[in-house]
Amino acid sequence: MKRIAAVVGAAALVFSASSASAQKGTLFVVATGGATIPIGDFKDSGAKTGWMANGGLGYDITNNLFLAAVYRYGSNSNDAGGDALKLSGFEGSVGYSFGAEGAKMHPYLRAGIGQLKGKVGDISGDGQTTYSGAFGLYMPKSAKWGWFVEGQYNTISAPEGGTSSNFIGVHLGFTWALMTKK
Repeated sequence: MKRIAAVVGAAALVFSASSASAQKGTLFVVATGGATIPIGDFKDSGAKTGWMANGGLGYDITNNLFLAAVYRYGSNSNDAGGDALKLSGFEGSVGYSFGAEGAKMHPYLRAGIGQLKGKVGDISGDGQTTYSGAFGLYMPKSAKWGWFVEGQYNTISAPEGGTSSNFIGVHLGFTWALMTKK
C-alpha cells in the first residue's frame, strides 16, 4: 500500500510545476535541484543543510490544475562527521496555478505524498511516508519550456515510537513540454 501511495504521489509531483498558461492535456518533464534545510528534531539530531535533486513527469489536467510524479534523491551530512544520510524515493503531487493566461509569472500551490528511504553507510531504513506542501513561482519562457523557484515543507513520518524528520526544500527547476493535446 505504501508503494502505491508513493507512485501516485510521485505522479502528482511531476505535474506540480505546471503553469496557468499551459494548455490542458500537456505532458511535460520536470527537473529540480536545491537545498534541504533540516528543522526541528532532524536539525537537533545534528543534520546539516544538504541537497536534493528531483526528476519526473507532469500533466496539466486543466489550465490551472496539474499533477506531477518525481523521483527524489538527496544527501545531508551531520555534525558528528561520518557517513551522510542519503534519501531516495518517489513523490506525487497535485497543484493549482494562479494567474492569467499569458502572464510572465504564475504563483502556484502544491501538496504531495510519497515515500522516502534513508541510508547511512551500509545501513538502509524502510521507506517512510512523506508529505509536502509547496509554494512556487513559475515563469514560462515559451510554449515549450519554463522555469520555476519553489519553497517546500517536507515531513517524513517516523516508525512507531520515533519522531518525524522535517526539512525545508528550496528548489530551482525547469519544465519541458513533451506533447500537447490539440
